[in-house]
Amino acid sequence: MLLDFDEHLHPRRILQHAFANDARRSYHSVLAPHVRRNLLEWEGVENPRMHHLFKALTLDLALETFVGVEL
Repeated sequence: MLLDFDEHLHPRRILQHAFANDARRSYHSVLAPHVRRNLLEWEGVENPRMHHLFKALTLDLALETFVGVEL
């Protein structure tokens, strides 16, 4: 967002593949099981700190979806 014109094009071209329709559709198969599993685990958490739970879930999802590492 802080780059202009040609400086902006190179990073954009790298990132645009991650947001293409086919790529976004494929994320569902990775994301849905994780979200379901975490929601079931959270049911038993007394006084959940949602910020921490969502932060951990987001990191796990990003690592598996974009890097291929499962925690």
